[in-house]
Amino acid sequence: MLFFWLSLAWSAGIVAGQQAHQPAWAWLLFAGGALLAGVLFRQHRMLRAGYLALLALGLGAARSTCALPPSGPHSLAYYNDTASWVTLEGWVDDAPDVRDTYVGLRVQVERLRLSSQAQDLPVRGRVLLYAPRLDEWAYGDRISSTGQLSSPPVYETFSYRDPLARQGVHSLMPDARIERLAGR
Repeated sequence: MLFFWLSLAWSAGIVAGQQAHQPAWAWLLFAGGALLAGVLFRQHRMLRAGYLALLALGLGAARSTCALPPSGPHSLAYYNDTASWVTLEGWVDDAPDVRDTYVGLRVQVERLRLSSQAQDLPVRGRVLLYAPRLDEWAYGDRISSTGQLSSPPVYETFSYRDPLARQGVHSLMPDARIERLAGR
């Protein structure tokens, strides 16, 4: 029965972490407080179960907070779905996904330049680029790409956003002009 309540508290923590918009360290501090209180009041059986549930809630919330995409101008996903064109610089950090008409490249982005600015901005994030099938791409290629960033789509019957988010990809650049800077 205790496992059921701990699972329920973990699930409630996941929901709380997504809704409360608190940093992961705050949830870990909450969980640490529950653990400390549980140790201090361990002789009370009913209190101990409650503190374990609070610990599970805090850890579930911290876990779900860590799974959310980063936000702010230092994050690549911050620039999704804007009308401006961007130039990205980074490296291919996964094996190219070769399809019939295109090659999917997962790129770890290090710098971004907006079309309206002359200087590069340091950013972090992964983008999925669609490159022409004509070129050969390999893991480790340093590239520069220009295009518009978009969020992965969510359809009525399928969310493309969820599987990509599990891989750490929160941005797409479907019509990218890609240039190899350095490679194999």
